[in-house]
Amino acid sequence: AQAADRQLALHADAAAPGADPSGIVPKLATWDQALAWMQAERLNLQACVEFAAATGRAAEASGIAAAMSTFLYDAGYWDQALTVHRVAATAAETAGDLAGQARALIDLGAAQRLTDDYPAAVSTLDRALSLARETEDRTSQAQALVNLGAAQYMTDDGPAAIHAYREALALFRELGDRPGQAIALCYLGGVQYESADYPAAADTLSQALALYRDLGDRLGQMNTLLWTGTLQRVTGDYLAAAGSLSLALELSRSLGNRLGEANALHYLGAVRGATGDHAAAATDLRLALDLFRSLRDRQGEANGLCYLGEVQFRAGEY
Repeated sequence: AQAADRQLALHADAAAPGADPSGIVPKLATWDQALAWMQAERLNLQACVEFAAATGRAAEASGIAAAMSTFLYDAGYWDQALTVHRVAATAAETAGDLAGQARALIDLGAAQRLTDDYPAAVSTLDRALSLARETEDRTSQAQALVNLGAAQYMTDDGPAAIHAYREALALFRELGDRPGQAIALCYLGGVQYESADYPAAADTLSQALALYRDLGDRLGQMNTLLWTGTLQRVTGDYLAAAGSLSLALELSRSLGNRLGEANALHYLGAVRGATGDHAAAATDLRLALDLFRSLRDRQGEANGLCYLGEVQFRAGEY
């Protein structure tokens, strides 16, 4: 699982073993190989987490769950993530492993946010942040803050979210963690956009995109391009917005990231609707709605229905 995660996540544990001395681990030298292996083994890995927890092996439960987190998040297996990370957090708490508990709670909080349980996400991530501070684990503190900011934003607490992202960014810079800096910048730019601070958002997102490109992180580029395209749309630069969102759509499909694909289609539909191409806009928005429904993303579905209704109104389809 760690070998696969090293291909899928820039934040994979650098201390994890490299070559497998027993020769058991299959060849996972590329992103595609790692993704295929995770897809095939995800239910077996969950069974391993549950068995490890039930037999008092908290380190194995936490380690396997952590190695699954990026895959479960990106592939849209959020209900499975809730189960896996809750088991790992409980196992770590039972074993008295505060650091392991903090890491599991960060992943659990992220899954709660994705499944629209925002108050629970804020509570879980507050607890994770307290544990990370207690154990003086600055990396976990920064990761907890990034996820906490996202949950606070979804509960309409923009000022708290901005504070959390800035605190996370400062920690990532102290740690020399460039992927972490890029994540914090991307999220910060998104909240600045939502706060209508468009010049600040444009500058922050530009910094994030440059970092992601330098790191070769396609997922990070996709997320930043989604925000950038949305910003370009609301500021009237429809041509640039269509370019950014088309590239985000291409990246999401190459990564098999269904949430990214849904968001890219959703925002592309909004751009095409604003420029009068109602037929293309409706097609994009219906495809986005299908994806949001398959992911059981009710927030995305609600937003998609609003945009589709607007397009139908403008097209005279009363």
